[in-house]
Amino acid sequence: EITESSTSITDPCDCSLCPTTPADCLVTPQDCSECNSVTATTLDCSYCSAEICEEYVPCEECPTSPTTNPTASVSFLRDSYEFILAYNEVVSEVEWPVSAGSTIEEDITYNADDLPDQLDLDPANGMVTNNRFLPAGIHEFTITATGERSGGYATASVTITVQPFEVCSDGVRTTYSLLVKEVMENHPNTLLTTALEDEEVEPSYQLTIESVFPNTDLFYVSEDGQTLSCSALDRESNDFAELGATQYTVVVTITEPEAEITTVEEYRNNVLQISSELSTGKERSTRADASQCILISDMRNEPQRTTIVIIVGDENDNPPEFATTSMVVGYPANSLLSLIAPAYIVQVEATDADIGINAKLVYLIESSYVTIHPETGIVYPTEGIPNDDFTFTVTARDEEGEGLLSSNSLQVQVKRLQQEHISIIKLRSVVLEDLSTKIVELNAVTSV
Repeated sequence: EITESSTSITDPCDCSLCPTTPADCLVTPQDCSECNSVTATTLDCSYCSAEICEEYVPCEECPTSPTTNPTASVSFLRDSYEFILAYNEVVSEVEWPVSAGSTIEEDITYNADDLPDQLDLDPANGMVTNNRFLPAGIHEFTITATGERSGGYATASVTITVQPFEVCSDGVRTTYSLLVKEVMENHPNTLLTTALEDEEVEPSYQLTIESVFPNTDLFYVSEDGQTLSCSALDRESNDFAELGATQYTVVVTITEPEAEITTVEEYRNNVLQISSELSTGKERSTRADASQCILISDMRNEPQRTTIVIIVGDENDNPPEFATTSMVVGYPANSLLSLIAPAYIVQVEATDADIGINAKLVYLIESSYVTIHPETGIVYPTEGIPNDDFTFTVTARDEEGEGLLSSNSLQVQVKRLQQEHISIIKLRSVVLEDLSTKIVELNAVTSV
């Protein structure tokens, strides 16, 4: 078998490698030197017949203007890319895809001159990754995409915002610059601790109290600077006398570690964990796994400053108290009850400095002459009420009758009123709803 060689060149000349019929096999290498830098290639026509080819088919004539740099348009999918991540999402390697395309078939290369040191850019696919811990803040740079054949290019701006907040399970984003704690009164509490995952590494983060309102004497940082605590708080303290809520506001700062953290793995091994564990009471947290998120729109995100709102919860530590220990009231004698019969004898009232169920009072009385409504404190006469003066004592117990007994008792003396003790006043054009107001006005006039 006689095998002749053929010559062909690569794109853009697009010469035929080997004709399909033996008679068309190339006998002489074809010179395509006019194809500029494209190099002619000699190939074997191994399937030509045994007889020698008598003629050859030359390569098609190369274009007069070689298309080594064809016209093309390179563009990104978007003019700008914005990525927002939580502070806790960049402790490991994160990928941010940025891609471009061309109107012809060609490879795209990517580069960025102003890329932050913590980031890497894959020149082949435009993928941006972090090579070490990316601190909170706004990171901006520009990526240029260039077509390898056409030379066409395009640019896109990239903004990566690392926010010091966490993401709730329902997708709601919450700032980590605010912590809300509810602690029970009368107990010391640990509010904030810093701890390294590696217990053998001496912690270098330090907590510092920047401000406290309204009382600075109750909050302190441990000697090693790792724990923020408070003394036993009193919900009924005078600190809250002019405030609308029983809460303290503490602003703490966290200093940076002395040693610079340069790699993702180093940060993972030495990550600062802000843990908020209460020794007692219920926690209202902004952590991502919390059922309740505290949304803050007007606080700047600051990874090294945290505002802690401490809501002081109530314990049943205050018994009910009557404003006075004795009182005198009048009630018509039996002979006058047909003329005037008040709905009740008197209404008593005690107060409790606690809140909620701890301040829900039940009134108690021991007498066969009168009875008392346990919730309203209204005292009613019974059928056995005597025609003479008598006295009874009222007490109160909080927590719906299961809590503390009143610190004092109220002794009520009932004076049975005779005809000479009573004056009947008729008010015209006065409705029943205005009765209390009219009684106050009469008391002011008569000093009764």
